[in-house]
Amino acid sequence: MSAAVDARVGEQPRLTDAIAALPPAVLRTQLLLLFLCAGPSTNYWLWALPLEAGAQQAGAVDHEAVAVLLRLL
Repeated sequence: MSAAVDARVGEQPRLTDAIAALPPAVLRTQLLLLFLCAGPSTNYWLWALPLEAGAQQAGAVDHEAVAVLLRLL
């Protein structure tokens, strides 16, 4: 379980970096993608994970999403 969570946490920066790499002219699209993609897919995982693994997963998603949001704004 731990290896799967670590792999999922490792994939999160690729998603948020791809969103941040879009041209600045599409800021609304970046914000929408961040809202729709960065967090909701993790919510489905949280139901199936033990609490400690879920906290690790949620913390990584929050950290990456906030970092991108700060770069965009």
